[in-house]
Parts: sequence; C-alpha cells; structure tokens
Amino acid sequence: MLDTAGFAPADPALDLVAAWHLLDRPRRSILRTRLGSSGLEWERGAAWAFEQAIGLVWYYRGTDPTMEQLGRSTLYRLLEDPSFNCAVPPAIRQRPGRRSP
Repeated sequence: MLDTAGFAPADPALDLVAAWHLLDRPRRSILRTRLGSSGLEWERGAAWAFEQAIGLVWYYRGTDPTMEQLGRSTLYRLLEDPSFNCAVPPAIRQRPGRRSP
C-alpha cells in the first residue's frame, strides 16, 4: 500500500525561491509586482529560500565553494531586505572572499 496523502499542488510560494537565490532587490520587486504575490505568499517564498540557503551553507561548506556561496548570498539578500527588518550579521557581511550579492 502506498499512502500519498493526496495529490495536490505544491505551495505556490516555492516558485518564488529562485527570486531570492538569483535576483537583487530591485529585480525581486519587479518580479513580485508582476506576479501579484501577496505578502503572505512572498514571506513563505522567503522562508523556503531561507531553509534552502541554510542547507547550502551547511552541506557544501568546504566541499563546493560555489554552492556554499549561493547559500550565503541568499542569506544576505534575505537579511538585508527591509521588509524583514533584520540586521546582517558580520559573519555573513564580512566573510573573506564573499562576492557582492
């Protein structure tokens, strides 16, 4: 017996994760406006991106610098976004070899 718990569409906020991984603030704003994402949907997308970014930094630390850096740049984008009212910790902001997000 296979219990699939029902076949339903995934959370549409998952589609917003790429915005946090790849786009700077002005481009994220354009994307959000054009998609018509609600505040709650946008926050869920940010939460999904946060979960992925933490995993990227942890899993790829010391083995794949490109993937680790993707996680760090996503964390930076999330933390510097004014809608979340966070301070970017020095460990993320001043990491040696860190490229601009």
